[in-house]
Amino acid sequence: FVQCLSERDALIAKLLYFGGPRVEDVLLLRYGQLDFNNNTINYLKESVKYPKHLISELSNFVGKKKKNDLIFLNYKGKQVVRTHLNHSFGRASKEINLTITPRDLVKLKLK
Repeated sequence: FVQCLSERDALIAKLLYFGGPRVEDVLLLRYGQLDFNNNTINYLKESVKYPKHLISELSNFVGKKKKNDLIFLNYKGKQVVRTHLNHSFGRASKEINLTITPRDLVKLKLK
């Protein structure tokens, strides 16, 4: 499924699957919330530990940003909105002939 998504959207999907935060928490993620030394992300309500390989991917994706910079931006440099993410997941779902939504990834982790 993630091979059918852009790099940015694939990272969002992996964060949802491996961590189970709310979709909005991931979309509003800022550089200062990342702890590369401990492989954790400090969301508003919780701190989530992620696999080292995912934090490494995220580190390569973000490059150098300032503490308050958003991680996930659209092509205009603005925040990615949930509607875009839903459309992106819809396109990828059609390619694999299986419907997967951002919420589905969170639910999988909670089981």
